[in-house]
Amino acid sequence: MTKKNITEMGSKLNLYVDGTPLTASHFSGVGHYALGVIRGLDSILSNNKHVQAYIVIPSDKKELLDSYRLKNFTVKYLPMNSEEFQSHWISGSLPMMDSFIGKGVYFFPNFVTWPLKYSASITTIHDLSFEEVPQFVDDGNAKFLSKAVSKSVSATDCIATVTETMKDVIANFYSVTADKIIVTNNAVDMKHFSKRPNTDVDIVKRKYGISGDYILCIGNIEPRKNHKNLLRAFQALPDNISRVYTLVLVGAGGWKNEPIHRLAAKLEKENKHVKIVEGKVTDEDMPFIYSGATLSINPSFYEGFGMPTVEAMACRVPVIVSDIPVMKEVAGPDSIYVDPHSIESIKEGMVQALALPGVRKEAMIERNYDKAKAYTWKHAANVLLDRALSLNIPQPKRTVARRIAQFIKGM
Repeated sequence: MTKKNITEMGSKLNLYVDGTPLTASHFSGVGHYALGVIRGLDSILSNNKHVQAYIVIPSDKKELLDSYRLKNFTVKYLPMNSEEFQSHWISGSLPMMDSFIGKGVYFFPNFVTWPLKYSASITTIHDLSFEEVPQFVDDGNAKFLSKAVSKSVSATDCIATVTETMKDVIANFYSVTADKIIVTNNAVDMKHFSKRPNTDVDIVKRKYGISGDYILCIGNIEPRKNHKNLLRAFQALPDNISRVYTLVLVGAGGWKNEPIHRLAAKLEKENKHVKIVEGKVTDEDMPFIYSGATLSINPSFYEGFGMPTVEAMACRVPVIVSDIPVMKEVAGPDSIYVDPHSIESIKEGMVQALALPGVRKEAMIERNYDKAKAYTWKHAANVLLDRALSLNIPQPKRTVARRIAQFIKGM
C-alpha cells in the first residue's frame, strides 16, 4: 500500500475529529482540551479552503453539540449509539471506522485511536500517570489505558501532547523519536477567565456556601492532586492565618478519595475551616470562584499540564504549585514552588504567599497573567493542522477489476 500526503495528492484534506469527549456525562480536562482545540480549528478554518473538517459523534448526542455553534465543522455520525460505541471502545472491538465515516486524517483527543484502514491519525496522550503513578489512578482506568495507549502509540502516525516536558516523557517511555510528537498546548479563554468584580464574586460565593477569605485548590478530588498533604499543611498553619482563611477544594468527584473526605471532616471538628465543593461549580461560575480567592494552590504529585494554575493566573490570582518539571514549564519563574511530599514545605509556601509585599505580589501576578495569555487554542490548532497536512494517507492498491473498469471508462 502506497502513501501520499495531502500536498502530493493535490486535494482537500478531510479532517475528522473525535467529538465523543464533548458528549461525555463528566466533562473532564480531556473534554475541555478537545473543545478548546476544536474551537481553535473552527477559528482558523474560516480562511482555509484546503481543509474540510468534520466532527464525529454518536447520533444520539446531537443536541449536546448544537450549543457549541461550530461554523466550519460538518457533523458526521458514528455507526452506533453512544452506549455501543463506549462498549466497543473499551473492549477494543471497534471496526475499521473510516470505512463507515470517510478517508482522511483523524484527530483523537482522548489517548486512544480508532482502527483505521485508509487514513492517517494524530492521537493526544495528555500524560502517563497510568504508567508513572498508577497508585493515584483508578485501577480499572489505569489497566485499560496501559494496554490501549501502548497500541495507539504503534498505530498512530503522530502523537500530540500538551507540554514539552510530557513530549520528552512519552518519547523516552515508548522509545519513539521526538519528530513523531507535537505539542498542542492547553490554553484558557482569556475573555472568560478574567478578574471579576467583588460584587459579582460575592453572589457566586453565596451560591456555593463560601464565606470570607479563602485559599483555593481546583482539581478532581482524588489522590494525585495531593489533597491530603494540603489539608495537613493547612492544619499546621499558625492560628492567626487559619482563623482568617477557609481552604476551599473545588472539583469533580474522583476515585480513592474517602480518606480525603475523612480528613476534611476531622479538620472541621478542630475548627479548621475547610469547604469541599464537589462536582457543583459550573464553567460559567468558575472565574468568579478564582477571582474571589486570596491565592490558588495546586500541590499535585503529577500533572501533564495543570490547567487550574493557568486559569488562576488568567484571573490574576497568586499561584502555588508543585516543584515538578511540568509545573516549572507551565507556571514559570513567577510562582511559588513547594515540595508535594513535604507538609512543611506546602505550609511554608502558603505562609510565604500570604506575606508577599503588595508591590512584589502585583508584579508577579502581572507577569503570570502575561504567561497565561501566551497559551492559546489557536496556536495548538495551527500546530495540529500543520502536521495533519503533512501526513501520508494510505492509498489502497487498485484491484484488477478496478483497473479494467477504469480502462473501459476511458475508451
